Amino acid sequence: MDTIDIDNDLKKELKSKYDDLRKRLTSPESRFFHLNTLDNFIFHFDEIKPEEDRVWVYKNLWMFFEACDEYIDNIDRKKGSQLFSTYLFKVAMLYRKKLHFALLIDKTYLIPFYLTFFIILYFTTSFWISLVPILIFFVHYFYNFSKYRQKRLYGMFL
Repeated sequence: MDTIDIDNDLKKELKSKYDDLRKRLTSPESRFFHLNTLDNFIFHFDEIKPEEDRVWVYKNLWMFFEACDEYIDNIDRKKGSQLFSTYLFKVAMLYRKKLHFALLIDKTYLIPFYLTFFIILYFTTSFWISLVPILIFFVHYFYNFSKYRQKRLYGMFL
C-alpha cells in the first residue's frame, strides 16, 4: 500500500510541475520544451517497473523541469535539443524498452525520404518493387498512429 501511495505522490508531483510549466509558456517556442512527450511519460509513469527505475525516471524528469526554469524566457531549437538529449533521451530509451514507446518522426522528414527512395527504385528497378517504400511508409504511419492513440510516443519537439 505504501508503494502505491508513493507512486501516486511522485506522479502527482510530476504532473504538478508539468502543469506549472505549461501555464508559464505562452510563446510559440513552447514546442522546444517537449510538452507532449512529457505528458506521455507522466501518463504512463506508474507502469514503470521496478521501483528503482521509476525513481530514476522521476529524478531525471525533475531535473528536466528545473532546467526548463533556466530557459523559460530564451529557448530556441538548439537549447531544446540540448534539453532533450541531456534529460529526456535516456528516459525515452527506458520507456521504449520497458513500455514499448515509439519514436515519432515528423512527416515533413519522412515523406521526402520515402519519396526519394521510391523515385530511385522506380527508375532503377520495376514499378512493383518501387512500391515497397510506399508500403513501408503506410505501415510506419499506421504503427505511429496506433502508438499515438495509446499515448506511447516520444520525440524531439513533440
